Amino acid sequence: MIGFVIVGALLFVVPGLRYAIPLLIIPIAMLYLAWSMAIPACVVERAGPFRSLARSRALTKGHRWKILGLLLVTVLGGVIIGAIVGATSGAILALIGVGGLRAVLSAAMGLIWNSVWSAFFAVLTVVAYHDLRVAKEGVDTGQIAAVFE
Repeated sequence: MIGFVIVGALLFVVPGLRYAIPLLIIPIAMLYLAWSMAIPACVVERAGPFRSLARSRALTKGHRWKILGLLLVTVLGGVIIGAIVGATSGAILALIGVGGLRAVLSAAMGLIWNSVWSAFFAVLTVVAYHDLRVAKEGVDTGQIAAVFE
């Protein structure tokens, strides 16, 4: 996410950068994969931001292709399910007609889907963090859960 903000800001500052965006996609994706476990590392290990980024990089080393595959499958599934939810809610809302109720229901359905998707993605990230810690360090669930006591 930070990479997209940086690239977006650079697009306004550096003329002609839009031609280099395809070249920037791979480095940004590599950084995202390396730093993808920073938030769970920050919460579980009570590390600061820079230490969490370094810890994430160390945990994901050797497993980034697997993480990429997991993310691609998950995001693709989320897009497909989101399209189905959107089409279904659109068909249902088309029966209601025009009015304020339709807009409210549409916003509510979108909010519900985004909440479910965000919760699922957060759980997926935490489970991936757990599995990486088990694979790299051999810690068990009790040691990780002891942080929350």
